[in-house]
Amino acid sequence: MGIVCRVDPQDLKAGDHIFSYRAWYTYAHHGIYDEENDIVIHYTRTQPESLSHPPTEPASGGCDICNYQPKAERGVVACCLDCFLNGNSCRSSSLNRFVYGVLPFQFLVSRIGTCSLDQSDAPEVVVRRARRMLIGDDDFGEYHLLDNNCESFATYCKTGKRLSFQAESLKSRAVFLKDKPFSFQNLKTTVAGMVFGYKVVVMINNHYLS
Repeated sequence: MGIVCRVDPQDLKAGDHIFSYRAWYTYAHHGIYDEENDIVIHYTRTQPESLSHPPTEPASGGCDICNYQPKAERGVVACCLDCFLNGNSCRSSSLNRFVYGVLPFQFLVSRIGTCSLDQSDAPEVVVRRARRMLIGDDDFGEYHLLDNNCESFATYCKTGKRLSFQAESLKSRAVFLKDKPFSFQNLKTTVAGMVFGYKVVVMINNHYLS
């Protein structure tokens, strides 16, 4: 049976790795909860939007609670929980807590990007890492969808290791789909790739267990 990640905002604790699904559950956005300041520290794109799109003017004002301006702020940023959840009013149904230290069978049957075999560091260590990157004492580098993203940031804050389970799964599936035209046979191969991606992530996790 898979793990349960959904969490009520009132049950959040310092250093929690939280995430919220976007675009009909196709991907998730991750961050670290700073209980003392009641904010979420997370990582966004560092590069400007594609030049194929017209430039977006920053909003004249940010969120009334935290002054966050998602179109204007880049890199490691902080915002209130509502902004992190993308303005979703049903906060308790869209907020999830990433689970660390799960058993291997739990990891195998749970959705990718919801849990890890690794143990989390102490909450004060997690929050300190996130805050240092927020104020610029540590640099998390340039954003990359597969190699350096919001999940990589959150797992780094929790464990000191950069790893994105969503990205590893996508990479493994891409290996199977490369240069192959669409067909029902290739669709089966895609499913096999997804299973393979799961196994790759498990192997990566076990590699880090020491």
